[in-house]
Amino acid sequence: MKNTKTNFLKRQSFLAIIMIMVIGLIVLPLVGCPDESGSSSSSSSGGGNDGEPPDLPGINVHLENAAGIRINTLEVKKGVESVELKIEVKDVDSQGAYWSKAVTWTFVEDVAETGEGEGASEGNGASDIHTSDIVSVVEKKGNDNPVENASGSEDSEQPPPPPPAEVIVSLKITAIKDGTTKIRVTSVFDKERSAECTITVPNVTISMSNTLTVIKGGTGKLTPNIENTGNKKVTWSTSDSSVADVDTVTGTITGKQTGTAIITATTEDEGKTATCTVTVPVVTINFDKTSLYLFYDGTGTSEIVTLTVSNIFDKDVQWSWSDGSVDIAGFSANGDKVTFTARNKAGKATYTATTSDGEKKAEINIAVSAGFESSVKKIKMMQIPAGTFMMGKGKYDDGWANEMIPIPTNSSGQQLPQADWPEEMRHSVTLTKDFYIGKYEVTQEEYEGVMTGAELVVPNPSSFKNAMPGEEGTPGKLPVESINWYLALVFCNRLSVAEGLTPAYKVYNTTDTDVWIKLGTNIDIEGGVIQPNTDYSLWTPIEIVPDSTGYRLPTEAEWEYACRAGTTTRYNTGDTMTLNTGWYFENSWKQEGNNRKFYTHKVGLKPPNAWGLHDMHGNVYEWCWDWKSAAYPLTPESDPRGPASGTSRVLRGGSFNIFVKNDGVTLDESSLLRLTSTYRGPNNDPKDKISEFGFRVVRPVDKN
Repeated sequence: MKNTKTNFLKRQSFLAIIMIMVIGLIVLPLVGCPDESGSSSSSSSGGGNDGEPPDLPGINVHLENAAGIRINTLEVKKGVESVELKIEVKDVDSQGAYWSKAVTWTFVEDVAETGEGEGASEGNGASDIHTSDIVSVVEKKGNDNPVENASGSEDSEQPPPPPPAEVIVSLKITAIKDGTTKIRVTSVFDKERSAECTITVPNVTISMSNTLTVIKGGTGKLTPNIENTGNKKVTWSTSDSSVADVDTVTGTITGKQTGTAIITATTEDEGKTATCTVTVPVVTINFDKTSLYLFYDGTGTSEIVTLTVSNIFDKDVQWSWSDGSVDIAGFSANGDKVTFTARNKAGKATYTATTSDGEKKAEINIAVSAGFESSVKKIKMMQIPAGTFMMGKGKYDDGWANEMIPIPTNSSGQQLPQADWPEEMRHSVTLTKDFYIGKYEVTQEEYEGVMTGAELVVPNPSSFKNAMPGEEGTPGKLPVESINWYLALVFCNRLSVAEGLTPAYKVYNTTDTDVWIKLGTNIDIEGGVIQPNTDYSLWTPIEIVPDSTGYRLPTEAEWEYACRAGTTTRYNTGDTMTLNTGWYFENSWKQEGNNRKFYTHKVGLKPPNAWGLHDMHGNVYEWCWDWKSAAYPLTPESDPRGPASGTSRVLRGGSFNIFVKNDGVTLDESSLLRLTSTYRGPNNDPKDKISEFGFRVVRPVDKN
């Protein structure tokens, strides 16, 4: 019986071999020859499951990734858990009998074989660790498949070989260092059947931003991008801890002082480095204005400025001030906004803000004018602090800008004589002493109150004695006009005497204005009315009394300095004149029947400038002391009083009626420039009495 069964098995085996050969002859041209790794030569070698080879007769060995996809390449990164390389073995003839799954494996390239995994091993779980220079490998063994009859025939008397207790079902691969190796897995039962997988451990890389700005006292962090390792730990270092320090573990960077430092991050794996240049910028502190102009007249004006502190974490500042500053202007701070308020004292204050590190400072200079009312005639004045300013025009299309006007030259490039220079050449002027100046133009009631009783003088010569409709009830508050330069001097001396002050002017060596008038005046009687006819040319020389304490006309420099109140613009309100900031043709007439009637205006209706002075632009021209020069000197001046002689005296500020063209109706826009802070007025003889001419007074502060 045994021989019969044995012969039967032999016949079956022979028939199987014949069938395999026939199938091979048919299939082999279609699928190509298998290579030594068990893969078809027509399959892709690019890894993954691209071109997955078909199963061939007999034992087939394939390698798979954890997802069950056949592969021939595998990437393993450092610092991560091991990557599983699954081993799939199929015995097509025996329909996958478990006994045919036994394999061995070895490293192929980078090192000599360190050992082969045997078909079976004692015990359960992993065997010893196998290593190359590149990776380490741990075998995973198991016995998960049932034992099946190899022949699949119930009549078979010969059982298959006993299955091994365990076979290698996968390899757990862990990266050691960057590089490439190869693992070959071979069937125990058919050494010709194997599969290979190229194992790559990529280089560890690290990168991060190459520049970073960290302010002083502030912190910053860099985020390194570490590739090809699961170990993201780095250590940090700095090239200059006095500029930028870094926590070696957390990488937190702290700005210490202005400069640059190189911050380096080093990976724990392989010691790869990346660097970043850290800049700690210069700490800055500044006000948005360097000067303020305020006044006190019952209450103090205020102005808000912005204090900007940059490039430092602690933005608190320390405040200091020059002697006496707190009596002149107070301040309060709220964040970056600082409010300065004038106090009841004229003068200059300097406030200094210092950064918290004590290294940077910003200063703001404050000039405060303060109100004053004369004791007898109650003339309202403003005390103007001494100072330096740029007087005159600059280079501009219409004659205005901050740039200096170049000295004019002829076509040959030769400098023209000063007589041919523009009148208002910009130059530096210093006024060395504080002075009082009228808050308003002298009004008709003030003029009449002082001039009443003066011999041969009309107490109120003004042409406009009626208020403009809508301004009723204010005739006495209209500016006095139709006043010539000489009568303004008479007013100043009479006011000084009334106030108990030393008169400022003398003629024929006397300050008594009645004497001046009698000596130079003829009496004309027209219709029984006495008409003084003064020959002012006899009032010569007119001199300023040294050390006078009395009232006088402002010098041209004093008038412009007071008008500007620190501004450098065309007007003290900006570069544009509007109906709300000055009196001129457009807002100084009313239609009455078929005619336009012009008016002057009550003083003080328009907002004051920064030093509390009203009507510096328009209403009436204002006489100044100076003879009108051909041009200003280019050299700096101190307390200038103008040339020693001339033919006309300076008029400043413009008037209500200078902006009509020859037709007497059309507004001449270009004439608005006659309202600027620098316009020197028409070339009028000082004896001219015109309804557009008035004045305001000044007096010294240091001798009251």
